[in-house]
Amino acid sequence: MYTRHFQLRSRPFASGPGEYFLVANEQVANGVGLLTDLLLSRDAVAVISGGPGVGKSALLAEAAREAGESAVVAWADLRQVDPEQLFDALVLSLGGEAGDGSGPDSLHRLAQRIREHNEAGRRVTAAIDLGGITAERAKRLLRLVNMSGAPGRQLNVVLMGPHTLHKLLDVPGLIQIRQRVAYRYRVRPLNEAETAAYLAARLREAGGDAGRLLGSDVPPRVYRYVAGVPRLINTLMEAALAAAAQAGAERLSGELIRASAEALGWKTLGRRRRPAQRAGADAVERAIQADSGTGEPKAAAERSEQTTALLASDIQPEGEAVSKPRPDLAEKLDKLGPAPPLDHASTVPAMSADDPGATGMLRLEDLDERFAESVFGSDS
Repeated sequence: MYTRHFQLRSRPFASGPGEYFLVANEQVANGVGLLTDLLLSRDAVAVISGGPGVGKSALLAEAAREAGESAVVAWADLRQVDPEQLFDALVLSLGGEAGDGSGPDSLHRLAQRIREHNEAGRRVTAAIDLGGITAERAKRLLRLVNMSGAPGRQLNVVLMGPHTLHKLLDVPGLIQIRQRVAYRYRVRPLNEAETAAYLAARLREAGGDAGRLLGSDVPPRVYRYVAGVPRLINTLMEAALAAAAQAGAERLSGELIRASAEALGWKTLGRRRRPAQRAGADAVERAIQADSGTGEPKAAAERSEQTTALLASDIQPEGEAVSKPRPDLAEKLDKLGPAPPLDHASTVPAMSADDPGATGMLRLEDLDERFAESVFGSDS
């Protein structure tokens, strides 16, 4: 194992949430402080958003550690359990026993466990990881939030998910949750300097020294592959340390990071096209085909705001020269004329409470009042 080769006490990039946490900047420090206060408060709701692997659970786990024995967090991941299992998952996390799976029985068991912790002087927080919100999930979240207002019972709720979670909660049918949201936090990836600090801190925690184990080109090379996402940093560094130990290297180099990343099938940031840039490239290709008579009609060819920028500076693989504008291509695009206007009217059909389609994912384009009321009912 590489720990013996590099004389480390433990694997620096293998620890889970709560085992080690880096306060990368003032924003993170403030976030931990506010979440700690929330865990020790009464009947509050918080929303933590961010992409996969950026540290949402780690942030809350650090706040729970700061709160100490005065607070207990019950974890539930709705990406791994069905909505009807939410209450049982929270009961199990609080040290109770799952019931018969029925809604009323599970809810009663959960209320009982919460009351027991409250009577022992501990604040209870339900931390729920969401991939999105469906009608079935929303119903159970509303029941959970309504539990927190009962006499003699305290319950905080922390919802974690992608950044779109904020908008998904801002629908009329979820107003009871939205009115209780006391804190919203958006977790961002680390920047390049913070990535270097993260590498050094992790190695130091395991008894290593970044100056001895990492070449000067390692942190920037790592950042180019992971874009500051801690989970990806851990994965890449685990692979690189193992490869270095296997090769008998005394320290990691940028070249070894590159080889490890390529073995994982990863590419650098400079070789990835953003969705908007890919869309622009596709629009250019369709425009050329339409003009030459080999593709769709001109009227159907999509025009992109990125087209001009794409012509002037295309994204090239690392190490290749940037292509120059092509006058012939620009001339062909000009011949297309204006694109047909887009119809921005809502295409969401009216949905009844019995419609099975109402239990599907609430997409951003569906977030209008008519859709929300048809799924959750009017607020009046």
